[in-house]
Amino acid sequence: VGSCTFLVGASLAQVIAACLLTLIPGIGTAVNVLNWILTHTLKPCILPKMDFEQEVPAPYQTMIVIPALLTDIKEVESLVQQLELHFLRNPEAGLSFALLADVTDASEQHMAGDEALLDHTSRQINALNARYQKSAGARFYGLVRERRWNPAENVWMGWERKRGKLSEFNQLLLTGTPGSYTTLVGDLSVLNTIHFVITLDTDTV
Repeated sequence: VGSCTFLVGASLAQVIAACLLTLIPGIGTAVNVLNWILTHTLKPCILPKMDFEQEVPAPYQTMIVIPALLTDIKEVESLVQQLELHFLRNPEAGLSFALLADVTDASEQHMAGDEALLDHTSRQINALNARYQKSAGARFYGLVRERRWNPAENVWMGWERKRGKLSEFNQLLLTGTPGSYTTLVGDLSVLNTIHFVITLDTDTV
């Protein structure tokens, strides 16, 4: 190609451009040929997999968690309903479901409406456990953190927000130390058997 372009009086830049344009389809063809050869000469390796269709066995006990912010009673009920729906879609034994929550940022550590909100959250989680106790056991948890002072933002808030909720929850699973989780609802004796945590957003379906 280069010699042909030189013959017609092309510049060096035009020669290089022409060579590159002819290389592109050639490279594509070479890659396709190589893929075909490898596909037909190499034996496929079967990837290991875990069959958890019926249940999650003991070494793989898993907690599905939803980090969230408790803004009002309606939001609490919506979040608890999400927990229930996740359970109904995934009722296999070995899965537990937890709401990891903070109360909203505030000018003080404890606000007037906090107690009512926490009480409603506890009652909602306990009601879920009572509803499915006979068929599936107590698989629902509600963990709410108290506010901590954040000098950078000049406000009382959940430490490190979402990341903090997950970090302190993992610490609770590993060491039994609740950190800033002050409201813990559910069968806490199960927590030390949890090996994996799956985090879902509040709008995950």
